[in-house]
Formats: sequence, C-alpha cells, structure tokens
Amino acid sequence: MGPVMDWDDLKIFLALQRSASIRAAAEALGLSHSTVSRRLQSLETALGSKLFLRRAEGLGLTEAGTELVAHAERIESNVQAMTSAVLGRDARLSGRLRLSLPPPLAEHLVMPILAGFARTYPEIELEVISTYGFIDLDRQHADIAIRFQVEPDRHLVGRRLPNVAYSVYASPDYIAQHRFQGPKADAAWIIWKDSDRTLPWFAATLFPICGFGPIIPDPLCQIAAARAGMGMAYAPCFIADADPGLVRVPGAGVMQDRPGWILAHPDTRSSHRVRVCMAHLATEIACHRAALAGDLPLAADGVSA
Repeated sequence: MGPVMDWDDLKIFLALQRSASIRAAAEALGLSHSTVSRRLQSLETALGSKLFLRRAEGLGLTEAGTELVAHAERIESNVQAMTSAVLGRDARLSGRLRLSLPPPLAEHLVMPILAGFARTYPEIELEVISTYGFIDLDRQHADIAIRFQVEPDRHLVGRRLPNVAYSVYASPDYIAQHRFQGPKADAAWIIWKDSDRTLPWFAATLFPICGFGPIIPDPLCQIAAARAGMGMAYAPCFIADADPGLVRVPGAGVMQDRPGWILAHPDTRSSHRVRVCMAHLATEIACHRAALAGDLPLAADGVSA
C-alpha cells in the first residue's frame, strides 16, 4: 500500500508551487515558515522524492513535483466542488463581483471559464474590467485582479498562475520573403513604443540585428499587424499558436515572461463568492498549462486542443 497523503500537505504543496517561496506560501496559508518547511519535508519523505529545487530566484519544481501538480489540482478542484455544493445548501452565492484582467487574457482564455462560472452561479452579477492597467484593489475598484508581475504587493493574497510563454511570430508569407539573420537581414520588429529601440531585450533573441517597423502599443493589434505581414511580433504562445495566420519565426524558441497572479485584498478575500471565483479561475486556467507554456495551441472556444 502506497503512502497516505494528507490534504493539508497537498494544500501546502500547491501554495509553494504557486508562490515559489516558503515565506509567501506561509503568509497565504496563515502558517509559520517552520510549519510549511516541516510539512514539505514530511510530504517529500512520504513520497520518497524531492518536489522542489531551491534556487536563487525561488522554488522550482522537480520532475516528481511537476507530476504531482496535476493530481493535487484535481483533488483541490474536487474538494472545492464538494465544499461549494454543501455551502450552497445554506447560502446561495449572489451579488456583484468585479474582475480586472488584461484584454488578451480575457478574449483568448478567460471568457469561456467565466461563462462556466456564470452558469454555475447565476445569481452572481459579474462585471469584467478589461484593462492593461492595475486596478486599485485597496480602494475596492475591483474584487479580483489577474496581473502579470514578478512579485505582487505583499499585502495582497492570491494564487500563482502557470507561466505564460512567449515567442516571435510572423505570417508565413512574411517569413518566406524576408531574412531574419545575417548581413542581409531585412525583417522588422513590431514594437510597443519608440523607446523600445534601445532595449537590450532584442539582443536576447536570435534576431538582434533586425530593424524596427511600426509602433503599435496594443498587443492584440500587434498580433493583427503580424498576421497582415507588417513585421514580426513578440506574442503570447497561447494566442499566437492558435492563430492560423501566424507561425513562429524559425529558431525563435520559447521565452518566459512575467508570472501571473490571481489577487484580492485580504478584506475582500473574506467574501465567499470571491473565494469561490478565485478557486474556479485558478483551477480552470491551470487546465491550460500546456498551451500557456507554448506546448499546445488553444482551440477557438478556449479549450486546449
């Protein structure tokens, strides 16, 4: 008979995976640093495998840890579903719920997820604030925010999302008609703003000597411009891989951008409808981990193909 795992240990494991930090996981769970460390060691001992690698930038999953994530999230989803079903007998979820998130994520991933949430909780009035800016959670301008940043404000609570991979994309015709490397390179970058011309970021790609084309601040418009043959764009794989008018520029590879978070203010987080929505979003977005990592395109309905 295999080891019996405690659900509390799996909750700690998921908190560590989402925050990549023992300190942050301890704060999110309301536990001490030593308790989280001890429970992690106990879980690793029971499984006979290391789950995390300690790195300067934070905790990283081992192969065993990566395998455990999907199982733990499935258990988490089942527990949340049972909890919601029981609580729903006594208190129906209702009222206004405001979610802030970037437009590309709303349009290409989250809307089908919210549609499922709305069907499950029809008395919750959803307000979706699609913006590239950071809505002020302290002033309750939104109840929940999905943000992409290296480290969220420490006083906010939430969950880490799977990393979003980026690559360089262009239309097939543009790739066939242009050179991207060598002395005769004539391909051009579509950039966000004029100051991007001085950024060292381009040197990290295989196309540092390429010139610059149109300035287009909106990421979705950049993707449309690349599709129309105006140049090459640095775009999220989960969007561009599913676009039949785009392909990755040969040799571009996959690059990681800033991590994503589902966040709420501690006072707002106490609301049951906020907790249920955050859990629903985290679980459903995690189901698209492969597409977000650039391994699998999304279908038109937002479901991993």
